[in-house]
Amino acid sequence: MRTLVSIVMAILAINLSWSQTTSTPAAEVLPHPDRGIYSVWIQPGREKDMDLPFIKGGQICLQWADLEPEEGKYDFSALDKQAQVFRDRRMKCTVQVNANRKPGWMFKCIPYYTKGMGAEEDPNGRPMYWYPRFTNAYLNFLKAFADHLKRAPYKDTILGVRQNFNAIGTEGIVMNDPQAKDLKNWVIPEGISTDTLHAWTAKDQSDYQRVVMQAWVKEFVPDIFVFVRGHLPDPVLEPYLDLFESGKLGLFSTGATPVETKNDYFIHMYTHFAKYSKTGKALGYAEPMSDCWGYHGRPRQNKPKMIVTPAQMNYWRLLLDLHYGLSFIACYGMDLDMACDGTHPYEGKLPELKDEFYQADLFATKYAGYLNSPSQSPGAWVALRQLDRKPGDEKYPLTNDCEFLMKRLPDNSKGIKNAGPPNQRFGGWARVLAKGETMNLVMDKRFKKSLAGKPGVIHLIYLDNENGTIQLAAGGQTYPIEMKNSGKWVTASVDLAQAQFANDDEADIHVTCPEAELTLHMLELSRLADAESWSQP
Repeated sequence: MRTLVSIVMAILAINLSWSQTTSTPAAEVLPHPDRGIYSVWIQPGREKDMDLPFIKGGQICLQWADLEPEEGKYDFSALDKQAQVFRDRRMKCTVQVNANRKPGWMFKCIPYYTKGMGAEEDPNGRPMYWYPRFTNAYLNFLKAFADHLKRAPYKDTILGVRQNFNAIGTEGIVMNDPQAKDLKNWVIPEGISTDTLHAWTAKDQSDYQRVVMQAWVKEFVPDIFVFVRGHLPDPVLEPYLDLFESGKLGLFSTGATPVETKNDYFIHMYTHFAKYSKTGKALGYAEPMSDCWGYHGRPRQNKPKMIVTPAQMNYWRLLLDLHYGLSFIACYGMDLDMACDGTHPYEGKLPELKDEFYQADLFATKYAGYLNSPSQSPGAWVALRQLDRKPGDEKYPLTNDCEFLMKRLPDNSKGIKNAGPPNQRFGGWARVLAKGETMNLVMDKRFKKSLAGKPGVIHLIYLDNENGTIQLAAGGQTYPIEMKNSGKWVTASVDLAQAQFANDDEADIHVTCPEAELTLHMLELSRLADAESWSQP
């Protein structure tokens, strides 16, 4: 396993407004020294997942209820204990304080609502977060939390703290239950006059978000890095643009998927990733909304139907994260179980998937954080697909080809889904090139310049479902690749002794097959040194 080289992070500040939509790459930025794969939601007894050679760190998740057992009295001993484990391992970790459970003392002095509680909420009720005592309690907690981290001996172990509002549960903030509009449906502790209360309004939400965001910045920045929720609307984030661009704030998401989901949450999230992480202006972190089977850490009778097979869910989600330039990619513990020993706590032993998960994670480790460092990137690639689009989908940031310093020029290839064996990670989506047609690919000029005259290797991943000879042309040479109609996805490798490509926007690599149609997944050009140090995709 290749040792990751630590490089001092530099984020170039560009004076652009938050509302710009361009995704033109900024000047090169150095990859973050702690870029890579992080574990989240590891199951008890599965700590060996942390021994996977590509794991950079993990997660500390605590509940507000446990950290503030009495109003104004804080106990961070659980945080200290968990952080020391990462420190001893010489790993980084993120820290998050969730509020699925609210401090018990709140229910004695803050109005709360008990109807229609969500599965991720405190069963005791939903405290009125716009009530001044709640707001002040959370602001005071944030100050105590930040002060503790600043003084902690493990401060340098913390990659960043994940910003939460902790209003309704951990992530909720909209109080849209019609019955909640009537204060008679609330439990109002003794001594509180209803004359001082009012039902939730959108202004309560915006006011709370504003003051809490101000507190996060005031209390933590610049001493402790903060990952801000990437789905927040622009008005909440706009005041802090300079802090994102100067590397003091980053973006994070808990909803990474192989395809951008069509709702406002994901529109905001992926639009912000496109504007800022993809262009090198802000660091990005993402974890999926569940494991690749749809589990959220416990058995479920009604799991959501996943859009592709588990191996493909894992792989294509990683490709999309890389496409958006994310530096920190978190994987569910149950997915890491598969990479570790091919077992799943609820699905059982699936040894045929072990290498599919492992190699996908290794590929993401290789490229995480390098999108805006083309002269240092270990390679360039494009993963080919064409998504189904319906009328009205224009407003959604849907990604066809996942691009990483390489793109496909317009051609007549057609997208398909579920190609090849379902247990192979590649075939969730692909493109079919008609017999005799040519696919042309062009690389980032900065990457090409850095590779000039140096050895490299091209990996072409194709579905071997025909007989014929693929013609791969690069650097003035043509390389034949014989298909054998095995029915499996195959990786063909072509060594380049001295890579030579024109420094222009014309195609650098050409792929065709005169005898048969081609089903293609990816073309990757890797620096030879990196290709030798990492397992092949």
